[in-house]
Amino acid sequence: YTRRPQKMSEFQALEQKLEIFVETVRQIGITVSDFQPNSQTVLNSRINAMIDEMRQIYQLKSDAESVNIPMEVLEYIDMGKNPQLYTQQCLHKVTEKGTQVQQKVDAYKTFRNHLLK
Repeated sequence: YTRRPQKMSEFQALEQKLEIFVETVRQIGITVSDFQPNSQTVLNSRINAMIDEMRQIYQLKSDAESVNIPMEVLEYIDMGKNPQLYTQQCLHKVTEKGTQVQQKVDAYKTFRNHLLK
C-alpha cells in the first residue's frame, strides 16, 4: 500500500458501510430465493436500502482513492485466498532474502580476513 487515508476512522467508516451493504445483499438473496407474493414489500424495502447504501459508499470513495493495492493481492482474492497470506508470503521472502544477504556478508568478511593474512 502506498498511502493510508488521513484518518483511520475514515477507512473504518467505509469498511463498515461495505459490511452493511454485503449484509443487505445477502438478505435480498435470501428473500429472492424463497420469494412469495407477500414478500414483495420486504424485497422492495431491501432493494431501496441497498440503493441508499450504494450512495453512501459512493460518497465515501474519496477516502480510499489514494490507497494503492498491489495487483498480487487482488489476484489472491480472485483465487479465493485470504489477502493476509500475501503479506505473510512477502514477509517470508524478505526474511529469506535477509538470510541470504547475511550469508554473503559473512562470506565476504571471511574472504577479506583470508586476504589480510
